[in-house]
Amino acid sequence: MALGKLGHFKPNEVAEGYCKGVMEGQLKVSGLSWRQAKATIEAAKGLTNLEVGAITNATQQSIKCSMTEVYRKLGVKNRNSLIVYMWSNFPEELNYLVNGK
Repeated sequence: MALGKLGHFKPNEVAEGYCKGVMEGQLKVSGLSWRQAKATIEAAKGLTNLEVGAITNATQQSIKCSMTEVYRKLGVKNRNSLIVYMWSNFPEELNYLVNGK
């Protein structure tokens, strides 16, 4: 593939995938599973458990249990502190995912 050609992917899709990949990789180092990392990223964007479940194909209850485990593994007390943790550690990536910039 020639440099600059992305096949059927649009540049913003590639950038979004890159941002999520960076965060998922770092969160997995922290002991989170891939599914927990994905749910954490969506929660950091301000989504509810129901919305996160719809994106990750999981039930609201499953997301609730996963998030409790995420809080324990990352050493945060609640969803608000999780959001602060994520924005402190991944400001550029989350800014791109939320604002497209």
